[in-house]
Amino acid sequence: MSSLRNSLHRRNHKERGQLVNRKRLGLLEKHKDYVQRAKDFNAKKEKIKRLKEKVADRNKDEFYFGMVNKKTQGGQHFQDRGNAALPVDIVKVLKSQDEGYLRTTRTTNLKRIDALKAQISNILSFHDREDDEYLELVDEYADVLEKCGLMVRPQRRRAPTNHIVFVDNEAEARNYIPPQIAENSVESFVKTSPQDLGWKTTENSKKPAVIPRADVAMSDSPTVLEQLLPELKARLERETHILYALRELEMQRALMGKGASKKIRGPERIESADDRDDEMDEDERDAMIAKRIKEKPKSAPELSAYKPRVYKFRAERKR
Repeated sequence: MSSLRNSLHRRNHKERGQLVNRKRLGLLEKHKDYVQRAKDFNAKKEKIKRLKEKVADRNKDEFYFGMVNKKTQGGQHFQDRGNAALPVDIVKVLKSQDEGYLRTTRTTNLKRIDALKAQISNILSFHDREDDEYLELVDEYADVLEKCGLMVRPQRRRAPTNHIVFVDNEAEARNYIPPQIAENSVESFVKTSPQDLGWKTTENSKKPAVIPRADVAMSDSPTVLEQLLPELKARLERETHILYALRELEMQRALMGKGASKKIRGPERIESADDRDDEMDEDERDAMIAKRIKEKPKSAPELSAYKPRVYKFRAERKR
């Protein structure tokens, strides 16, 4: 009953109805449409009136310094902010200062890389090699470790050669020693056997300090490697980009100098592993996925590296 009682007092909203034979004229206009249209018309009319008054009252000798720095082209307003182009000599000095900053940054980055390499080397030397999590981390960052010289990948062994040696009798065949093994045994004997010079020798009492395993137990964990290895990888990439930036600055300063130059190659993007995967066939991609033990989700896209451009300068005789 309450809904029926409330519906009786509601306002009846009429649509913008139009007769069928007048449908081509569009919707029926209401009073609020006329009010909106009239307000817009009067506002434009007042604006045109004010502009005409301003033009009539304008002083022909009026001058502002902004008139020199401002201009209109194709109905678009432009304003000069006073950013005049610097001379070439000053730009060269600024670029040399940027180059000095990059060299300082590179020195700091190299020191941090050396510290990370020492810390990771200490962990790798004392860690349990049979830990699954440890082996997984080492496999994932094998390229980084190999680049830093912390790990050497095993080389493929050559297939045994069928070299036939002929001897006179069975006794010589049983006592035969290959020349390579014989040379190694002689070298080891020469290196290990001390030369007797006839006087009494004293053994060196100073033994090299052995780092106890308890000292590195705090850092001997895969969680520490998970923090150090990504940082080392990022630092190595940063080193590459700093070198490219230094080379680019040197190139710009050389191009600003005198003499002719010829462009040989523009900047080229270094393809990442993901780009190479896109170019692979379906069978090759499946084979590559089968080799991967575990693939972690990508947290952020890697910074794409670019090879710097190459120029050839005309050889000039130095004074």
